[in-house]
Amino acid sequence: MHPPGTVAAARREAARIEGAILGMDDEAVAEMGGFQACLRRIAEMRELLRSARPGGTIDAHSVWRSSRLSGVRI
Repeated sequence: MHPPGTVAAARREAARIEGAILGMDDEAVAEMGGFQACLRRIAEMRELLRSARPGGTIDAHSVWRSSRLSGVRI
């Protein structure tokens, strides 16, 4: 498991790099090592975020109910 601050930092870094690319900020992209280096770093950050997710969790749920089936377990 990754330290709690790592996920937030990875999100911020990926957003910063994506913003530089989308904003066509050539200076910022050059400071980060160039376009290919930026793409590699974004891929690393996404992999880190993917591996930080707990497996097998339920994000949301819904329950269906009917008066015809009251008392019956589905």
